[in-house]
Formats: sequence, C-alpha cells, structure tokens
Amino acid sequence: MGIASLIIALLAAFIICGDVVPVFRITGSLTVSQIYAWIANTLTCISTLLALVGFGLGIVAVVQKNKKKVFGILGLVFNALIVLGICTVIGITMATD
Repeated sequence: MGIASLIIALLAAFIICGDVVPVFRITGSLTVSQIYAWIANTLTCISTLLALVGFGLGIVAVVQKNKKKVFGILGLVFNALIVLGICTVIGITMATD
C-alpha cells in the first residue's frame, strides 16, 4: 500500500509538471487562455483525484500493523503536498482574477 501511495504521488506530480510547465512556458504566467483551459482543468482534476487516492492508500499503509511504514509516510507527505499545492495555485488564480 505504501509503495502504491508513493507511486501515485509521483504520477500526480508528473501530471502536474506536464500541465504547469507548458502553460507557464506558453503564456508566461499560470493563467491560460480559453483554448488551453479545458486541458489544464482536466489534468488538474486528474492529478488531484490521484493525490487523494494516494493519500488514502498512505493512511491505510501507515495504520497497518507489523509493516514498515516508510513508503506510507512518504506517500502521505507527497500526496498532501500535491493537494495543498493545487489548492494554493487555485486560490492564487482566483484571487488575481
């Protein structure tokens, strides 16, 4: 469970990088035009859902008895950071619009 949580966190981070880096490179900011908005929103939703699933798997991995908890803790931390990062970017975007 812990390894799955960590892999999901890495996958969600990869999707976010695949979303944010091209948008920032094309527009020079985190705001996108209507042409790219649906792509950016879809990738953001996918990565958020993945991070939430990974967070749940991390919790399951941490509460299991007689198992090593390193990967579960790493998965929890990375997935929480991803969700908080996405919420921060959404908040900043909403505040500037």
